[in-house]
Amino acid sequence: MENLVQAYNTTRAHTQNLCKPLQIEDYTPQSAAFASPPKWHLAHTTWFFEELILKKHVTNYKVFDPSYGFLFNSYYNSLGDRIQRGHRGLITRPSVDEIYKYREHIDREMNVLLKNLPSHEVLALTTLGINHEQQHQELLITDLKFTFSHNPTYPKYKDTNYTCKAPKTNEWLECTEGIFTVGHTTDDFCYDNELGAHRVFLEPFKIAKDLVTNGEFIAFIEDNAYKNPKYWLDNGWQWLQNNQISHPLYWKSINGKWHQYTLSGLQPVDLEAIVTHISYYEASAYAFWAGYRL
Repeated sequence: MENLVQAYNTTRAHTQNLCKPLQIEDYTPQSAAFASPPKWHLAHTTWFFEELILKKHVTNYKVFDPSYGFLFNSYYNSLGDRIQRGHRGLITRPSVDEIYKYREHIDREMNVLLKNLPSHEVLALTTLGINHEQQHQELLITDLKFTFSHNPTYPKYKDTNYTCKAPKTNEWLECTEGIFTVGHTTDDFCYDNELGAHRVFLEPFKIAKDLVTNGEFIAFIEDNAYKNPKYWLDNGWQWLQNNQISHPLYWKSINGKWHQYTLSGLQPVDLEAIVTHISYYEASAYAFWAGYRL
């Protein structure tokens, strides 16, 4: 039980630590329907514990604010109506301060509940909620980067740009043919899409150990591959044309040199770093151009 309480509090604290570099103006903007504001992530992950656990498992529990169920539900149709996804950035009220008070309230209630020998259902839901919040931690930074990248000042989130390099081996990993079990098979936590374990037969194949670098991907760009339909799946080619895509997300050509927006601002593309923020279509086209497949 102590481990679960610690995991809960550690996870909740980490979400707020991710927001420490933000200024108050950063919490609310929404740059696209798929990119939620940091304030919404803070509130939604809190709503999860209130809606699925506290309201159902604490006698005479009083909700923090009745309107939050509508404002901070996401896609849980069975749990009531919700604001349109693309309108999350319009929630200027409640304030950021109120959302942090909401988190404090829920954390107090959850700690009391967890320290009083709750049922197996509460423990399972808490574990689910922790994993759910960890997902939103990744989403929070992903969405924030997308929003910051649309700011013409290219604001810095942290000094670290989080680009990664990997050693080049030019080696391939060989996988023999066989029957393999796919899916979750233990009693440990998993999401429902990991269930339904089944066997599959795989033909023998090789997979490259090396990750594609920015420098290698620039060669793909400079070969006019973004303008050559023979490398692209039909849906991918339509995606290019409809969205006028000619380079990876966050890349920008300045005076003939490639730059990319990172969490530490706009910087020259590191040729040795691993290429990131490309779509499945771009990855597939690159592999075909290079003489391989995904």
